[in-house]
Amino acid sequence: MNDREKYYTTLRQSDFEKRILTEKDCLNAIIFINDLFASYVIYDSIIEEVAEELDEFCTFYRINTEVSTDLTKRYGIGNIPTLLLFNQGQIVDHLYGIHPKSYLRNYIREHL
Repeated sequence: MNDREKYYTTLRQSDFEKRILTEKDCLNAIIFINDLFASYVIYDSIIEEVAEELDEFCTFYRINTEVSTDLTKRYGIGNIPTLLLFNQGQIVDHLYGIHPKSYLRNYIREHL
């Protein structure tokens, strides 16, 4: 794991069930994104900052929609970026589009 992925890691399709659907201890934020998304680098850095701040309460993962096509279809991801919040293996909320860091932080805190 590199420093960039300390708080916000790429989740492979093969690890999704083990890490998300069976995880019972914390909130999981899954961001569906891809490298073709024009503001990818900017949004990715915002998510990384929020992930670092909320590290002890929520685990953050990114899923590349171009690589994990089965998960993209399974959850009906049509807008990039899409954030899905999972708690105890169930989706508890979703958020579409780009949002400021303060909004994302407060949005996730509301679900803790």
